[in-house]
Amino acid sequence: MSATPKEQFNENIKNLVALYEAKDAECNDLSAGLAQTQSSLLESQRKNEDLANKNKDLAQKLADLTAAYRTLQAERDELSTKNEALAIENASLQEKVAKLEADTLGLKERMAYRETLIRQAKDKYESLKPWVGIEIPTHSLSGLKILDVRPKSPAGAAGILTNDVVEMMNGEQVAKLSDFKGIFSKLRPGDKLTLRLGRGKAGSFECSLDVATRRLPLDEVIVLKRIAGGNLQLPDDEAFLSRILGDMKSPRRSLSMTEFFDDKEAY
Repeated sequence: MSATPKEQFNENIKNLVALYEAKDAECNDLSAGLAQTQSSLLESQRKNEDLANKNKDLAQKLADLTAAYRTLQAERDELSTKNEALAIENASLQEKVAKLEADTLGLKERMAYRETLIRQAKDKYESLKPWVGIEIPTHSLSGLKILDVRPKSPAGAAGILTNDVVEMMNGEQVAKLSDFKGIFSKLRPGDKLTLRLGRGKAGSFECSLDVATRRLPLDEVIVLKRIAGGNLQLPDDEAFLSRILGDMKSPRRSLSMTEFFDDKEAY
């Protein structure tokens, strides 16, 4: 039996309601899916922004590291240049040190040579006997009369004459031979000697003379005395010493028999 229109209508309404509910449920599902998709998109956007910020930070760090690396490279190149300059300077300093050491060694050798020359000059100077060119009696208890004056001697050059009487030497009283010898023994060639002499009616007078030696001229004695005192002037004095030290190796003149037994002493 067929349905009535009313029943047919109600059936259609029921079907429409069911279809609506199904569509509504489908729409709700779609809405829920859309909301979830939107949430996912927002989350993706947030993550993308975070990644973009991180990438930006990484890019800045990379730029900073690149700048720092270039700065280090420049500093390395500068240090390398300085090291090369220091190496050159060090080599120059080493060369100067070597030269200085060689100069020092040469200076020590020259100083040793200088000291040797001065010592030899001193030894030779101290071996010289003082001499003024006068002869006095060997046995005199009072008063020292000059018995002879040697020609071309310091005494002769000072104007001393035979028979002059020695009264004082360098400010000290001379009464006998021992006084004369004591004062004369302290003299060295090249020294100054001041004498007060008596000359009969002419009275007393003073004269000054340079103490010499029989073995060398007075001017050479003065040079030898200077060198012996440490005032060596190279190279001028070197030739002088070579000649003087060589010449002085010859023995002194021996006294003749007449002089040996003579009753006088030469000074």
